[in-house]
Amino acid sequence: ASLILEETDQKPFDERVFELRSRLLEESADLCKLAGDPDISAGVDLLTYLFNDDDATVRANAVEVYIRRIHRSRRLIDINVRSNGHLACSCSYQHSEEPESQATTRHGMLMVLPNFNGLSDDLQEMLSLAGSKMEGKRKS
Repeated sequence: ASLILEETDQKPFDERVFELRSRLLEESADLCKLAGDPDISAGVDLLTYLFNDDDATVRANAVEVYIRRIHRSRRLIDINVRSNGHLACSCSYQHSEEPESQATTRHGMLMVLPNFNGLSDDLQEMLSLAGSKMEGKRKS
């Protein structure tokens, strides 16, 4: 019952998208802080909706906040968002419950594709971008 009440208290989807979009466009936007903001209701859904926004800054910032949000329980070491035909993001992180000096560094990648046309070419691009991260480096 409380979940139903929460849903009825939420602003309409379009209004929440507009507010988040405005925050992503702010010159002084703190994307790290925004990723942990509890006021972004249904944040992941709103962020993925903005992956296809008309504004390149909104798209890139939405992807970065999305990655920061889904990895917020981890130690994010680096994050790199770029657009070379496709919006792509790579990151490195460690599990925060492991001591930093002993933790394994893991790598992740997200590529936003407009559709599935040419997927085989897109997969080649993804593998090329991920190349050095996939060489199987292991801690001894």
